[in-house]
Amino acid sequence: MVSRTILVLFAVNLFTNAYCGNILFVPLAGHGSHYHVMLNTAEELLHRGHNITMLVADRHENQIVSSKNPTEAAIHFIYFPSLFTMDEYIGLMTNLTTAGLRGRYVDLMKEIFTYIEKHNEECSKSVISNPEIISTLRDSNFDLSISDLTGCIIYQYLHKNMGIPYVTLSAVLTVPHLTLFKNRMPINPAFMPEASSGLDHVMSFPERVKNVAMSLLILVVFNVRPHPYEEVSQLGLKIFFQDAELVLINTNFVLDFPRPVLPNTKAVGGLTAGPGRSLAVEWIEFLESAGEDGVVLFSMGSYANGIDEDVASLFAGAFAQLPQKVIWKLNGKPSATLTPNVKVVDWIPQNDLLGHPQIKAFVYHCGLNGI
Repeated sequence: MVSRTILVLFAVNLFTNAYCGNILFVPLAGHGSHYHVMLNTAEELLHRGHNITMLVADRHENQIVSSKNPTEAAIHFIYFPSLFTMDEYIGLMTNLTTAGLRGRYVDLMKEIFTYIEKHNEECSKSVISNPEIISTLRDSNFDLSISDLTGCIIYQYLHKNMGIPYVTLSAVLTVPHLTLFKNRMPINPAFMPEASSGLDHVMSFPERVKNVAMSLLILVVFNVRPHPYEEVSQLGLKIFFQDAELVLINTNFVLDFPRPVLPNTKAVGGLTAGPGRSLAVEWIEFLESAGEDGVVLFSMGSYANGIDEDVASLFAGAFAQLPQKVIWKLNGKPSATLTPNVKVVDWIPQNDLLGHPQIKAFVYHCGLNGI
């Protein structure tokens, strides 16, 4: 049964501001697509009268302070000591991006495990084992915590030691082995394709055999290799979400493969989507300079950084052949020679650009915020 706290915050509060709670958000990081899913959710709860606190690593503090986002200005931030620098963090994201662009799924899984290991080491040492942070969280009298699917599991500590209920908010699709591992959702490889298989949910018998083999291999890897959650499991905390009051997924099942979900799992897609707002003058000038051909928007997501020279050259060569202008979202200038029709930027107002009629095509990595 969903607790009284959750009913108040997520049901009654749809119609009234009768109850204002103290809510802790635990995003994956202090920037990027996962963070903006959290930020937009926090903004809605702010509008409904709740008090919002964000728990993030202090390496993101300057970024958040300088963003001048009105929502962030209304949020109280608790910064915990970082165990690795922003440059090291960007390096982890760069390795993930490179492995993904090259289609090296095994390397991608290794990089994901490396990131999770680093993230959970930081979570256990800088948050859960930090008396000052724990004291601050205890004194804040939170009514609820909302955590990213892969965020710090301080929500488990608060739930176990202070009785604070929690909700998990996932910015990613229901990846079969990940949802089994974290949410304990059942999986059936006969009709649930693994992300790396390239298969659809309608499979021939040989394809189902292939998918079963891949699913078993991934589950073996998850259970045999050194565990990425070793740091937090040593503290006697669970890494699963079976105690979650709600599991919210930023997707729509129209966009996903059919799969069974638990009663507390709800698809709430489009958390970062909305009508396009007015753009800055520099964006308007670039868009209008493209004429009738318009502009192609190209982005590999908020975590994509500098990519290998040969990959960058392939993209640059393709863009050079287009009559359209191209906005290339990339953290760091590519090493390839660019033609005048290409504009490289490290940040884009993606939602607002997509709402402009001069954008003729959108090329991207299929992140949920783009969908």
